Amino acid sequence: MKSFFDYHHMKVIKDQKRIIGAAFWNVMEEKHHGLAQIVDLWIIEGFRRTGLGEKLLRVIIEDMKQLFVKSNHVLRKVLVTTGDDNQPAKRLYEKVRFEKIAVLADLFAKGENEIVYVLTNST
Repeated sequence: MKSFFDYHHMKVIKDQKRIIGAAFWNVMEEKHHGLAQIVDLWIIEGFRRTGLGEKLLRVIIEDMKQLFVKSNHVLRKVLVTTGDDNQPAKRLYEKVRFEKIAVLADLFAKGENEIVYVLTNST
């Protein structure tokens, strides 16, 4: 039986008792498709540019792979979007080998373009 928790996941980074970063991701459709999507990933202002975002991104990708393996499937692709003006996020995704595959023009408002990135799992 499927549950919400089989498809929606969260990972947080804490500094002492407060949360300083988080990532939310989900399995897209059925697991046999091998698709996951990063819904949100953030680090609070004072902790940015310290490598935590990259570490968090790599950890959730590994979590995705393990979840698919546990159900006898393979993670094939990870999707994520970010605003065209979000240079730090674009650099991060490209550093981790996500590829820009599309631009969604005027998605949230006129002149606000969203970039679609995909990471293809090579294993």
